[in-house]
Amino acid sequence: MGKRKGVIELVEQVADDIVTEQVDGGIEAGGGVAGNIELVRELARRAYPDAIPELIGGESVEDVMASVEQARAAFARVFAEVSERQAVVRPPVVPAGGSQAPVVDADRLPAAEKLRRGVGARRQSG
Repeated sequence: MGKRKGVIELVEQVADDIVTEQVDGGIEAGGGVAGNIELVRELARRAYPDAIPELIGGESVEDVMASVEQARAAFARVFAEVSERQAVVRPPVVPAGGSQAPVVDADRLPAAEKLRRGVGARRQSG
């Protein structure tokens, strides 16, 4: 949790610096701001592991932060759906004790197997 808090603080610090640079007009569009926006995107992706990284984007700090909330909401929806599906799936119930011989459909057995079983049954009864 401490690592995440540090990354979040770094995102906020870089975002504040970019907003200050944009307001002051010290950096022209397409120059350093574009690289800084990419840095904010990357930091946001790392700061929010509970968000879908591919959905975090934008061309301004506000856009990036808004996309983080959307990415977190999408992740939460997917996580809830998967958790719900896993809760429904139940493992097969296996009866306690020894195993029983499986029921065999005689119509599906090949002729050689039918003959082998018939001869084996005569030997046991006779």
